[in-house]
Amino acid sequence: MVRRSWLLLSLLAGCKAERLGVELPRGGRDNISQEDLQRDVWSLEKIGDRAVGAEEAAVHLQQRFQQMHTRPGFGRSYMSKSPEGGMVVCAEREGQSSSPVLLLAEDPGQGAAAGAVPLAVLISAAKGFDVPGLHDQTAMLCGLIGPGAMAHFLVQPPTPLDGVLSASLIGPVSAAEPEIETVLLGETAVQRYTAGGIPSPDVMEAIDYREILTLTLAIYDRSITLPAR
Repeated sequence: MVRRSWLLLSLLAGCKAERLGVELPRGGRDNISQEDLQRDVWSLEKIGDRAVGAEEAAVHLQQRFQQMHTRPGFGRSYMSKSPEGGMVVCAEREGQSSSPVLLLAEDPGQGAAAGAVPLAVLISAAKGFDVPGLHDQTAMLCGLIGPGAMAHFLVQPPTPLDGVLSASLIGPVSAAEPEIETVLLGETAVQRYTAGGIPSPDVMEAIDYREILTLTLAIYDRSITLPAR
């Protein structure tokens, strides 16, 4: 019986897992899925007014970042709180580059396209950086939730903004075709992605998640191909 068991294990080891119907995680953009996007939007919308429940939304974002083998963006902490009660949640995914790309998503606290979707896009983009070993690119990923979060981020960023390879700001988004404009955050040029405007009412049922998946993949792809500034 023992010999048969070892023989079976040897045969299985010599076969590709896909041939046995086992799906192995490939990492990179293959980690990004429509189901995850929809699940994260639902979880954030379930919190309700995230301007009031910014800390609860921040906890969700931190937990999702931790699942992707990130490390805290603020030394030993993922979170930093603004004087107005907003939350900045930052995670770093170490890669082979010495300087990071910076991805930001702003959530004013209410609405799907206005805030929950951008945070979900950020989470799924983070999954793209979760690969076996080191990704080619180091990434700093930050969610800015509720009142004062953006201003607080600019005063106390997790990494010097003049040292990032590229910076992108996500939101609001409800469609796949992005409008990309260059805006200044402090003295740093940032590519801002908006798409589709804000539906009325701004609820998760109004979002086409196939479109959001397409946009997320585009943002991820661009973040790893932009040349250094």
